[in-house]
Amino acid sequence: MIKQIFDVLSEKGFNVFLPSQHKGECTEPYVVVKLDGVTKEVGVSSERPIYTFMVYVPFNHYSILETMIFEIKQVLKTLYPAIMYAGNESTSYYDEEVNAHMVSFQYQGIRKIENF
Repeated sequence: MIKQIFDVLSEKGFNVFLPSQHKGECTEPYVVVKLDGVTKEVGVSSERPIYTFMVYVPFNHYSILETMIFEIKQVLKTLYPAIMYAGNESTSYYDEEVNAHMVSFQYQGIRKIENF
């Protein structure tokens, strides 16, 4: 699913990275996508992978952060029902290491548990 998410966001013109891929200061907006664990309900034959999206904008472009988040969520609607918005969204955070503002939010997927 990570590959599908990566591909659909890239096709729509977003700069997309996986964890540890982006290096250096934030000079243009980008999004980092990562698998952030899996939840499972007892008695159900499926599990829910959690995908975290971390949206970064340069320090002097804070005003575009909300719009960028909205646009990413609109693109992610095309992957429904494979992934669904989980409702977990952080407040904005200034990351001094990359000189950027960041907001993260989560989606949940669904997949069948395979017996190994």
